[in-house]
Amino acid sequence: MRISPIHNITFKSNNEIKQSKPSDNEKGLNNSAKLALGVSGGAALGVAAYFLFRGKPVEKNNSQAVKQAEDAITQTLSKVKSDIEDLSSKLVIKLKNGGTKVQFSTPVKEDADALRDILIFDKFGNLEQRVVSKFDAASKETIHSIFKGDACQIIDKPDELDRAFLVKEIKIENFKPFMDDRLERNTIIKHADNTVTQYQDFYRKGKLYERYVYNNYEGKLSDTDKVTRYNFAYDNNGNFAAAAKQDILKDGHQHGIYSDKGFDPFPIYIKKNGEKDFQELKDIYTFEPLCKHDKRFNPDNL
Repeated sequence: MRISPIHNITFKSNNEIKQSKPSDNEKGLNNSAKLALGVSGGAALGVAAYFLFRGKPVEKNNSQAVKQAEDAITQTLSKVKSDIEDLSSKLVIKLKNGGTKVQFSTPVKEDADALRDILIFDKFGNLEQRVVSKFDAASKETIHSIFKGDACQIIDKPDELDRAFLVKEIKIENFKPFMDDRLERNTIIKHADNTVTQYQDFYRKGKLYERYVYNNYEGKLSDTDKVTRYNFAYDNNGNFAAAAKQDILKDGHQHGIYSDKGFDPFPIYIKKNGEKDFQELKDIYTFEPLCKHDKRFNPDNL
C-alpha cells in the first residue's frame, strides 16, 4: 500500500517535411484521453515533462544546413515502421533547441483506443528519441515507451525493437475519486535499470496540490528507500506560487531520526515561483504548520 495523504498520517510515410496543423484526430477528445496523451495542460502537472516537447511552428529557412537536416529527416521517415497504419499525415514542430518533432497519431475517438508515435530529431536531422504512447480506453490508462538510439536501432515497429533501447516506460493510471471533490492519480516509471519510481498525485479543482514520490517502489513501503512529499501552492488567480518538499521516509527512518539526543525531524524546504533553489524552513516540520506559514498550501483554499 501507499502512504495516505499527510492529513491522515500520524506523524505509413510521406516524402516531404512540411509545416502541419493539428489534425482532426485531436479534436473532440474526452478528458481522460486528453490528459493521458498529454494534449491538455493538465498532463503538464503530471509526468508529461518526461516526454512532451514544447516547440514553435516550423519557420522557413533556406540555409544549406537546414536543407540537409530536412533531407535526413525525410530519409528516416521513409523507413519508419509503426503500429499506426496511415503515416501520410503528421504534425511537424520545430523545437527551441533547433531540433524537430514529428508526430503521427491515430484518430482519437470517444471511448476508443488511441496511439501516438513521436520521433525527435536533433538540429542536424539525426533521430535521437522515439516516444510511443498507447491509450487504453477500457482502463483509461496510458503507457509511454521512450526509446533512444541510432535511427537504424529504433525505427522498426515498437514491439520488434530491442528492449536495450527502451530507456523509460511510463504508465499513467486513470484518475479516481479520493475524497469530496478531490482526485488521485498514480504514475509508474520503469527505468532502463529496472528500478521503479512511482508518483502518487492528488488534485483539487484541476490543480495538483500534493505529490508523493516513491523511490525503488515495488508495492510495499519496506521496498522503498525514500519517499518525498511535495506540496504546491497557488495564488488567487490559480497560478503556481510555491512548492515545498520534505522526506517523510528515508533509509528506514520515518519523518526523522531518533538518537540519544532526541528526535531530529526531516526538514521542509520551500521554493517560491521565480526562485532557483529550495530553502529550508526553520522550525516547521509538518503539514499543518506549513499551511499556517503560507495558507496557499492548504488545498481547501483552492
